[in-house]
Amino acid sequence: MESNIAKRIDKIILIALVIFMLMPSEISIFNISILKIETILISIIIVYLFFIKGESVKEAIKNKFIICNFVFASSIALSIIVNHESILFNDLYEIVKYILYPMITLIVIVTCYNSENYKFILKTITISMIVICTFGIIQYFNPFSINELYIEQLAPTQYETLINNYPTPRIVGIKTNPAVYGLLVTMGIYFNILYYKCTKNKILPITSTILCFINLMMTLTRTIQIAFIISIVVYMAITILQKKGWKKSIIYTIIIIAILLVVFFILPQELTWRLKQVTDFQNASSWIGRVEKWKDYGEIIKQNLLFGIGPVKNHIDKLGYIDSELIQNILQYGIIGFGAYIVMLLSPLYAYKKDKDKNKYIIRNFIPVLLMILINNISASSLILFDTACAIYMFVGMMFIDKEKLK
Repeated sequence: MESNIAKRIDKIILIALVIFMLMPSEISIFNISILKIETILISIIIVYLFFIKGESVKEAIKNKFIICNFVFASSIALSIIVNHESILFNDLYEIVKYILYPMITLIVIVTCYNSENYKFILKTITISMIVICTFGIIQYFNPFSINELYIEQLAPTQYETLINNYPTPRIVGIKTNPAVYGLLVTMGIYFNILYYKCTKNKILPITSTILCFINLMMTLTRTIQIAFIISIVVYMAITILQKKGWKKSIIYTIIIIAILLVVFFILPQELTWRLKQVTDFQNASSWIGRVEKWKDYGEIIKQNLLFGIGPVKNHIDKLGYIDSELIQNILQYGIIGFGAYIVMLLSPLYAYKKDKDKNKYIIRNFIPVLLMILINNISASSLILFDTACAIYMFVGMMFIDKEKLK
């Protein structure tokens, strides 16, 4: 039996993960990327868990998803070796990231070993999302011009759109830009769904979900909005399919899509105008700009197809940011690294293949999130930043918790 102190430390660790998920992390010791605060803290947590729960850690590290992250890290190392002449020391952090990220999944697996801790972290996330989404709504309406006190420091690129009664503000919440915040609140919705299923207090996750959706619309970020809408329809379809069969799944899915369309047209024009522009490709300037950049990067990709150019940044000054995690992975790590990246994302499905009856919840909960990530990564990113990656890797960790132990 674990001591009360060990149980409290487990909860402190889980709270730390939630903080990592919510707060942007840019702090490095001596400006060395490998020595980022989260890298050091996660490493300390892993060492602690190894000494206290060695057998659980050894078992968890055999997880296929964690192993596939290590394989992807190896493919990045291979690209760095091939392109060693243009690599800077801080570029090595790209290898460290995919050793660090799966440790988040491992921590969740090892610490959420019982119903108490599982519900604790979900409740913590749900309450946290209510708080930050309330803040997001305040940010949108900007009462007493309070945004002027902090927005320029928090999100300088969005400063002008969040002050002086700007007609179409795009909230950033506690992040640095709307796209990152949009991904956070959509992950918040999926955490709320998990909490809804295991708590008697349904009001809390329902309230949090409503607030997350409102905040998502207030970001005016089309990519993650589209990705989320598609993913939630898929989630509903899979859930109904597993419970009612494919015929009712089709019928109910059509009804759900109809309801979503009604909600979409009921929502204020201020929250939907950018989303409605999706079908107007000729006037979608941001999308056209991205496509033009991708064409320029296409030539570089062709010249470095196998191993990529490595995680270097010297092309950005000339061509601009890629704005696509999928294309960025092909550019930096070639088809070898990109293949390892895709296998890594798909690897949680191996648990379902291994035991289909026991792990139906992985199909129901993970496939929609996976789909959302892939769609988002077409013209944005999900795993490049530690905070958004933290949310995703925590969610994946919850997919691997033995649900029999939670009953």
